[in-house]
Amino acid sequence: MKTFFLLFFTVFFYCSSYSQEAPRWISYDQRIAMFPENQYMVGFKSDKCDRSEVAAASMENLLKIAKTQLIEQIRIEIKSASTIDIENKDTRSKEVFKQAGASTSEASLTGLKTDTYYDKKKKLIYAVAYVNKLELVKSCETNLADLQKRLGQKIAMAKQLATTGEVEQAMNSYYACYPMIHEMDNALALLVAIGKEPMDAQTSDLELQVTQGISGLRKGKQLDLDEACFFFASGLRQQIRNLMEQGLFDNDGFIVMGSFTFQDTRMGSELSSRLSAIMEQKLTNMKLTTYSTSEKKISDMSEAEAARMYILTGTYWQEGENLKIIANVKRNKDGRNLAGGQEFLSKSWVKTNNIPYLPANYELAMARQKELEKGTLPVTSLQVEVWTNKGNDNPLFARGDTMSIYMKANHPCFVRLIYYLADGQKTLLSDNYEVKADQVGKVFQYPDLFVCDSPFGAETIQVLSQTEPFKPLNTRMENGYKMILDDVKGIIANTRGMKSLNSQFQQAEKRLDLTTVEK
Repeated sequence: MKTFFLLFFTVFFYCSSYSQEAPRWISYDQRIAMFPENQYMVGFKSDKCDRSEVAAASMENLLKIAKTQLIEQIRIEIKSASTIDIENKDTRSKEVFKQAGASTSEASLTGLKTDTYYDKKKKLIYAVAYVNKLELVKSCETNLADLQKRLGQKIAMAKQLATTGEVEQAMNSYYACYPMIHEMDNALALLVAIGKEPMDAQTSDLELQVTQGISGLRKGKQLDLDEACFFFASGLRQQIRNLMEQGLFDNDGFIVMGSFTFQDTRMGSELSSRLSAIMEQKLTNMKLTTYSTSEKKISDMSEAEAARMYILTGTYWQEGENLKIIANVKRNKDGRNLAGGQEFLSKSWVKTNNIPYLPANYELAMARQKELEKGTLPVTSLQVEVWTNKGNDNPLFARGDTMSIYMKANHPCFVRLIYYLADGQKTLLSDNYEVKADQVGKVFQYPDLFVCDSPFGAETIQVLSQTEPFKPLNTRMENGYKMILDDVKGIIANTRGMKSLNSQFQQAEKRLDLTTVEK
């Protein structure tokens, strides 16, 4: 398969890159005519490339950016629907949209097509990604009908097993419903993003049947955290075994524990820390190869190892007197959700056991998030990445943990690194760090290490990059660090408000949310 892919890419690259006639879509007017907004969703990017021998790698990178742009358009539409079109709907409907928007990926877009072109004379490369709305609608509707039928069969089977006293098999059958419910949620959210389907409760009734079925098997018993994680792990183990039999989960695959975050805030808490730790222990006890992010550094993996990796992440939502905890296992190589489950934890149990489920600085952090999200920079060919020694998927650090920060840029640029602390302070870790041509694509580490200590809560690392030096921020020295005196609005205005006369000027921004806890 790899040989075929390489051969295909070589032929494709030869045909598309060196054709004598430029494709129509590289022109804005022609692209709009080819892909009218009422029929297509499109991502497009172009960039300079002075050397033919690196054009292939550059086009592959540009194509990723075009796909990212397209997916971000869809996520924005889904987010808009969740805050406007369904404002009067129930909490379940809003939750569906927020989760589906976050999990939208290339794998969920049936009919996604791409093309690239290299103009040797102008030394420019072009990439386009597009999806036909009508084709996507048909695919979603077909998928929904199929999933609804399969869900009905699974629920009927679970009920039958329950009546004959086969409790474990009935529980496994109910748990196998959750990934299908999640797929239905994603399909519904995509339809709304396209503007073809109003939000309704197509999955709510089915999910309620699953929840009530599981509750009946447990005779309504409320779970503590250890029991909830046990049932999570048991359900995931059975789903993964079934996936292995179908060839959808690598027999040598392994799970890396991500974070559990509160609703759609990307913030963790002490409950997040305990959930991850206990889930890892339960999965390991059930003979599933599982690592924490501190044990398995994703950035250091080989391509072959990364292809065998699956990531477990989750969220927890307030639902009446309970917290609904949702876990999903996705395939690393394409982001496809393969397994999942949900459990309920009583708020009174959480309170009695003194386990906070919100970060200590929740209100301050929410206000900061809203400010940072205003006027976010658009996706350009300049890209910057940031991660920690615990990854970049909402990492969580406990008192005494050490954090390292890593960055990488794909073009020569200047980098500004800002750390927003839990208590509201802001420190300028690096300003106008120059990434030179020979450093492009290489990882560089911030020289200082950080030891997790109070105050605890939700924090943010912001990496800004641009092709010209930054204007200075107002700072003062404190304990060896430059503390920023400007508020968030001032920081944003300093960077995003900058307009250059240089037509080649580019900016990029990446934010990494993390949480620090007492234990």
